[in-house]
Formats: sequence, C-alpha cells, structure tokens
Amino acid sequence: MKKKVFTLVGLVLSFVLLGEVAPRLLIGPNVKTFQGEQRAFAASAWKEARYFFSGSAEPLFWTAIQVHDVREKTDADGQRCYEADVLAYTLFGLPWSSVLVTSCNGGSTIRQKWGLASLIIGALSGE
Repeated sequence: MKKKVFTLVGLVLSFVLLGEVAPRLLIGPNVKTFQGEQRAFAASAWKEARYFFSGSAEPLFWTAIQVHDVREKTDADGQRCYEADVLAYTLFGLPWSSVLVTSCNGGSTIRQKWGLASLIIGALSGE
C-alpha cells in the first residue's frame, strides 16, 4: 500500500515538474525575431514584463515570458515610439496573461484582461 502511494506521489511530482520546466525550455523570449530598434525595444519590453509579473504571488504562476509583437507608432507629439505585446505562460505553456508595454507618451505597462490570470486573480481580488 505504501509503495503505491509513494509511486503515485512520485508520478504526480514528476508531472508537475515537467509542466514547470518544459515552458522554460521551449518558450523563449522571442527577442531575436525583431530587427534594429524594434529588437532593442523588444528586449526592454521583455525585461519590463518580468518586473511587472514579479509582483506579489504571480511568480508562482508564470513559467515563461515571450514578446509576441512589436509595433512602431507615432505619439501625440509626433515622436516615434513603440508598443509590444508580452505574453506570460504558466504550467504546461498555458497562457497566463499579457501586458502591453509602450514607450509612447512617457511609457507604461498595462495588463491585458484575458487568460488564466484574469480568472484566478480576478476571483481572488473580487474584480
């Protein structure tokens, strides 16, 4: 009986460990797919998203972060700026949440309302 329990616990822990490690190995930052200034902004947006998602208990939930898209825009003053969508993934590569990182109008980082984070964190905070 004890051997079956230990085997079952070992299998469950192995499964969860695989779900934790696999996204870190398979989902990269995706920064190298961009060129020139967009690549520099993608690297900056990736780092900014890591800081954003590192607040509170969220590091327990996300396992990988990837820059999905970088767009060149013009802000209200006519200056060139960039926006990037940065996605965070949780166990087994499931989408956790995303942020929009922008350098326009002084820059900001805004959480997008979708993914598992909006279901879990929204329920916990009463949103």
